[in-house]
Amino acid sequence: MKKHFPLSFYFKILFIVLGFGTAYYCHEEVIDQVLSQEGLSTFQRLSKISKELIGIEKLPDEESPDIINQIQSYPGNKQPIQYPPAIVEHPRFIKSQQKADLFNDQLDISELNRSFVEEVNRAYFTQRTVFPAPYLSNGNLLRLEELNDYAYLDSKTIDGVNFRERFYGIEDNQYRIGENLYEVFISSDDIHLDTWSKDEAVFAQYLAEAFFEQTEDFYDMKRVYLSAKASATDFRLDDSSYVRIVVVLNFDTQKL
Repeated sequence: MKKHFPLSFYFKILFIVLGFGTAYYCHEEVIDQVLSQEGLSTFQRLSKISKELIGIEKLPDEESPDIINQIQSYPGNKQPIQYPPAIVEHPRFIKSQQKADLFNDQLDISELNRSFVEEVNRAYFTQRTVFPAPYLSNGNLLRLEELNDYAYLDSKTIDGVNFRERFYGIEDNQYRIGENLYEVFISSDDIHLDTWSKDEAVFAQYLAEAFFEQTEDFYDMKRVYLSAKASATDFRLDDSSYVRIVVVLNFDTQKL
């Protein structure tokens, strides 16, 4: 008498075949290396392949205590940071840096400024007009680089002096030039990283709300210049990969 298997049996077989086929397609090099090793039984080969594939995604548990002790970043940190090799070489930090680099490559600072000025005039400066201040760009970008490179947020430069020292060459800079700072820690997989870097108008609206939604004190701004940059961060590195975006808004209170 011919034995008939239930339909579910064939679905299970199909699922197994498709699963192994997908695994081989995605990790062909790893699987081929194991299969080419001599002296292993079929069971040993299957066991080693499984361990190799799991190891591709899973980080060693024993790294966590050491990483936790070396994490330095947190929102609002005012002290300059330099990451140690154990942090910089961590797979999650590397992933964070890749996402940050992509964000920076896609973001157009000139377009961000145009959209930002347009948005703040539309939504906040309804009684007067704020103008762009490209002449503040040199000092602004110096501030952006140090706050980004040393992962801190403070009105002092990396040298410990007032931020206005970065705007040398501007007459009466100690009285005219102001600064607002903002940072956001965002998951490396958050869709906003792609949305904000590809659509400056959307990012500008978000930043305008961040700077102006909670205050009516606009510091008598006449002209503004804004920049933003993403970087890898060790924030919550023990269990996640995050990107830090720092934003520097400088303004001039004097009309030209």
